[in-house]
Amino acid sequence: MLEMRCARLKIARCALLLTVCLGLAACGDAGPGNQASAKESTVATFDYSAWKPETVVSLPKMSEEESERARLDALETSRATFGVDPALPVPDLVRRLDLGEDMQPVADCMIAAGYPVELSADGRGIYWKNLGDSARIQVWLCMAQYTPADYGYPEETPEQRAVKYEYYTTFFVPCAQAQGVKFVQEAPSKEAWIASLDDVNSEESPWMPDVVGDAWSPESRTRFKEGSEALRNLYEACPALPPAQYYYGQ
Repeated sequence: MLEMRCARLKIARCALLLTVCLGLAACGDAGPGNQASAKESTVATFDYSAWKPETVVSLPKMSEEESERARLDALETSRATFGVDPALPVPDLVRRLDLGEDMQPVADCMIAAGYPVELSADGRGIYWKNLGDSARIQVWLCMAQYTPADYGYPEETPEQRAVKYEYYTTFFVPCAQAQGVKFVQEAPSKEAWIASLDDVNSEESPWMPDVVGDAWSPESRTRFKEGSEALRNLYEACPALPPAQYYYGQ
């Protein structure tokens, strides 16, 4: 399976918005049963709309011209990543996706072009099976037409990372545990986690409890694999990202 996932990271860190990887992890028997430590949820009933972070984010305002320039620069620098011919024109922007909006318009664009893809369970990307390299080019074309609004912003700030950490530890992890996810990695300190995201020399991946990966037990990775109803239900109850108004300082 070829999976294209957009975690709505900043342009310079993820080649427009994506991590392209081959295959979803095949998981065996359950590993250690210890749960990742997390602060007691500040919202006992896991009410997403009621959650608030400690950290306040303030981002500089971008003009429409600056935002468009950032979009075009990102598309140009990502051509090689997606195997796009330098001579292929950049499609006109149809519309920007609102902050916090899922990637359904990109999935719809791919489907309209003849590529049977699906929106990922967390809404942050699309995935597909048995499609050729031309699908990568079509992703680039569709992302050019439906570009997330946040791609006019600068690199992810320490304050934004702090908000994500606070969300993970006080809401997402305990909420996911209530849904049956078992975590096998302890949450690092906020300071250590923020620093780990820039440590390119580290052999270990940063702690990422919001995705089906190393932080989850093998049993949970099997139960909540991409495409499953269990994973869709999980992200419906426990959204993967903090509310946009706090992450972007709206």
